[in-house]
Amino acid sequence: MAWRRSVAERFAAQPSRLQGHRLCPWARVLTVFHACKSVELAESICKGGFAALAERDPGFYGQGLYFTGDLDYAAGTYGRTMLDGDLGMTVLVCDLAVGNAYPVIEHPDGADSLKGRPQVPKYDVHVAYVADKAPCPPERWATKTVYSELVVFENAAVLPRFILSLGVR
Repeated sequence: MAWRRSVAERFAAQPSRLQGHRLCPWARVLTVFHACKSVELAESICKGGFAALAERDPGFYGQGLYFTGDLDYAAGTYGRTMLDGDLGMTVLVCDLAVGNAYPVIEHPDGADSLKGRPQVPKYDVHVAYVADKAPCPPERWATKTVYSELVVFENAAVLPRFILSLGVR
């Protein structure tokens, strides 16, 4: 399907932190963001990894850990619902090692939805490009603000690098 192919091509075009590295030019490591409820939670994740939240939150695009390549989306969509006591917002900046990415075009409320489902076999990441909280078709990418949602299924694929503590105005 052309839509799925377009999602795969857009994701493949994202620059890797190791692009052109002489020791491993084939490796794909992306910078991604994850909003947290507090600095303490972010520190806990840095020390011990991400918790398996699938029992409590099935996830729109699969049962996994959710990230985005867009800081504005992490802060604006998720961060605003997770303000801590001083009205600050906490976002983890992470490296994500990516192998095979499954391009998600299924709507979370559709019959073929990935909501609450495990990873698609042979893929280690699900990727969706969303606008208005639903997958956005490629023909609308030029006219909508589109963000990435990445669902990761292995804790070991994510390396927290920094904790951002952002003030809200």
